[in-house]
Amino acid sequence: MIYRHNSTIGIKTKPCKSCGRDSVIFSKGRCQNCAKIETFHSRVEKESEEDLGDLIKDADKLVSRYIRLFYSDKDKRIECYTCDRVMDYYEAQCGHFISRSCLYLRWDSRNLRCQCEVCNCHKHGNIKKYRHRLNKEHPGLPDILYEESHLIHHTSKDELRSIISEYTQKLKLLNK
Repeated sequence: MIYRHNSTIGIKTKPCKSCGRDSVIFSKGRCQNCAKIETFHSRVEKESEEDLGDLIKDADKLVSRYIRLFYSDKDKRIECYTCDRVMDYYEAQCGHFISRSCLYLRWDSRNLRCQCEVCNCHKHGNIKKYRHRLNKEHPGLPDILYEESHLIHHTSKDELRSIISEYTQKLKLLNK
């Protein structure tokens, strides 16, 4: 038994789950020294890990820029896919036929076209016209995308890094 300072109350010692030495148990079956070390290491790991949300934002930004530049003319002007309004590429938005909440199709170029803010935001994608035009362009594609939207998909960090890398390369080629 260990006694603290001038106390007559004894503190029991047990083997530490990390190092195995008999000592006063501090946290989660570990001695104070092991608890400090493991807490420090877990903090360092958390800080060094890329956040999934940040990777998603980066992928969204790159894919959106690629789609807008891909569909723009030599003067970087774009026609809205659903209302034919002409605008500069930086004014346009990357519209999704199947909502961005479907991660399986979120970055799929078959699902993406340029739209003005009115159609994309205020008219919620102007889906009726979007479907009609997409079906005219690629017969049966809206139905295929709708079926694929029911697939359950969990995007991994590696997959997002791959998307970021792929679209970074595509943007470099477009800018040449």
